[in-house]
Order: sequence, then structure tokens, then C-alpha cells
Amino acid sequence: PRLALTKATELLDSSVFRHTQQGSFVLNVSCPVVPDNLFEKPFARQTTHTLYESLHMMVQAIESDTEEVLVQSLLSTSEPRISSNVCDAIVQMHDVNVGNSVDISFRWSSVIERPTSHALVSLVQIQHDYFRKIEQIGVQLRSNEPPVRGAFVGTVEALNGAIGPLQRREGEIILSLLIDGGPPVRARVSVDDEWYEIADKVHMHPGMFVKVIGELHQGRQPRTLANITGFELVDWSAQ
Repeated sequence: PRLALTKATELLDSSVFRHTQQGSFVLNVSCPVVPDNLFEKPFARQTTHTLYESLHMMVQAIESDTEEVLVQSLLSTSEPRISSNVCDAIVQMHDVNVGNSVDISFRWSSVIERPTSHALVSLVQIQHDYFRKIEQIGVQLRSNEPPVRGAFVGTVEALNGAIGPLQRREGEIILSLLIDGGPPVRARVSVDDEWYEIADKVHMHPGMFVKVIGELHQGRQPRTLANITGFELVDWSAQ
């Protein structure tokens, strides 16, 4: 439920875009391969290798028509190599109207030994008709992920409620939750008129936040925040 994002954030901050190349659209990203210590492979190498294995496994399963076997093997292991987040990220590279394909190549630095049996350049080709199946894999993986129960603090991004029976607004609001120092997570929640009034006040006043106690479900953003047992205003501007 709680991930340590320090290394991931450092990797993103230290990665750089390189020169583009001729082609439909070619984006080069360079990640530093600096050993964290003498006994482990650098985090950047571990991350890149995991990404390559994830993509390679998905493409192999699609081409052999064994997606169900892949999903079941991932759900049955304590350390799956593919997550629903990876699937979502790949699907976002696809434009339905364009019908594009995506080639992802990995060039391994010679600073440290490259992964066993890998050539200098490893290539994964994702054909345009693979994206729908990758999306389905992500949906199946996500359905097995339990919601996270806890207290969440954030701002109110949007008010989508309507006038209720008591002539007061109630219904859906969109929150931007601050979680573990990572990027904000958008979530939707349905509230009664009393909590909606609190949300409206937070939405209109910078420096105010809302604290929600409930279950944050996994999935694409905005995620669902349900089974709410607490909803209160937090005014940090007065501190």
C-alpha cells in the first residue's frame, strides 16, 4: 500500500532526453547507470531490465494467445513482473484514430555487465492491435488489487454534485490526494450535503485541504474513494 518513491524519483530527475532521430517519432531517454553499492546492480539497471521483461512477456503472451496463462501466473506470485500501471502506461502511447504501433528498444551500457543472454540492443515491438489486449491484461491485474484503507489529505479539484431532496447540493466531487510525497492522485467520491458544503469551502479557498477517511480503490485516475467514515476541513493557511 505504501511505496518508497525516493529511488524512483531520483531516477526520473537524473534521466535526460537525448537527440531525436529520423522516423515517425523517435524519443531517446538516457538513464545513469551508477552503482548504489558494490553488491547490487544499479537501480536504473534493475528498473530498465524489469521494464524490458514486462514488455517482452506481454508481447510473447499476445503472439502465442496465452494472455490468460500470463495473468494467472502474475496473480499467483508474490513478486509479479507486470503491473496494471505498466499496462496503462503502454496503452496511453496508442492513438485509436492513428492506429500506431510502438517499438521500444533498450541499449545496455557497457559500464556494467548487461543482462545475461541479452544483445547490446534489445527490441520489443508492440503492434497496433496489441494495445487492446494489453489493456485487458491491465484490467484483469487491477481487479485483484485490494483497496487501500486510510486517511487521505488533498485539495478539491472539481464539484460535480446536484441539488438533492433537501434543496442542498450533494453528490460527486473530484479530489487531488497527496500520497507519500509522490505525484497527486485524482480520486472521485460521492458525499452528502454536509460534506459537500465542506468540499465547496475547500475548493474556493487556497490553503485549505480536506481530510477523508475511506478506501482508495486501484485503477485509472480518477480512482474511486468509497466507504467514507470521515470528512473534515484542514486549514493549513492559518498555521
